[in-house]
Amino acid sequence: INLIVPFLDRVEHKVLVLERQLDAFDISVITRDNVEITLETTVFFRVVSASKSVYRIGDVPLALRTTAESIIRSAAGKLELDEIQSSRQQMNQEILKNLRDAAEIWGLEITRSEITDVRVDEATKQAQRQQLNAERERRATVAKAEGERQRVQLEADAELYQAEKQAEAIKLTADAEAYAVVKKAEADAEQTKVVAEAIANN
Repeated sequence: INLIVPFLDRVEHKVLVLERQLDAFDISVITRDNVEITLETTVFFRVVSASKSVYRIGDVPLALRTTAESIIRSAAGKLELDEIQSSRQQMNQEILKNLRDAAEIWGLEITRSEITDVRVDEATKQAQRQQLNAERERRATVAKAEGERQRVQLEADAELYQAEKQAEAIKLTADAEAYAVVKKAEADAEQTKVVAEAIANN
């Protein structure tokens, strides 16, 4: 609690300590694969040290916006367009960490930093559509080739199975015929033996 002497003292600054949000702003960046995109960004912050936020920086929103632009351009420049679109959460975390470090000297706490939209120009969109169509055609070709390969393999397996079964049938037939020959020979030998014994016994 500070006591104010009337006519001698006055409140010079009133600082809002509630969490605030910067108005969404656009940042033009160049990705690692040399694609120019526009990132729509917003930052959430709150004041944790009123004196620092007043005496160390004149315009807090402008300072945060300028710092955020620099950090986001640096972070986006390390990634390719596809990585930015697919890894937005990871990029948000990196930006948040760097913003917190930068804003600490001003008595601010950055609570959230969000890239709310990634916009590309029409030429890049057209190139992405062509790339997507080419990828779909490639996948369709691969799927068709894979299906053909499986069909050929299944037909070959079926022919091999049929040949194996035929060979087994031939082997079983041959074994049966050999067995019949052996048994007939044994029977003939037994018959000859019986006849010879009968002749010997008159």
